[in-house]
Amino acid sequence: QDATGDTANLSSMIEDAVSKNVDAIVIDYADLRSTTSSLVVAKNAGIPVITIDAGGFVPNTVCDITMNNYENAGKLGV
Repeated sequence: QDATGDTANLSSMIEDAVSKNVDAIVIDYADLRSTTSSLVVAKNAGIPVITIDAGGFVPNTVCDITMNNYENAGKLGV
């Protein structure tokens, strides 16, 4: 699903995933500063949250997978 850059929508999506008792939550390239309470809900439910390109480790998540997009673009000739 796409939160369309809306952090309130993203928080709602995280809490919805928790209510569905998913195995894990993966969030790609999002501003997570306003989702702290939702991330705590996921953590307390024992659901790992993994972020991708979130700008570094985010509290209440398992890890952040960060890529060097500048280097990757150079390899692609972009």
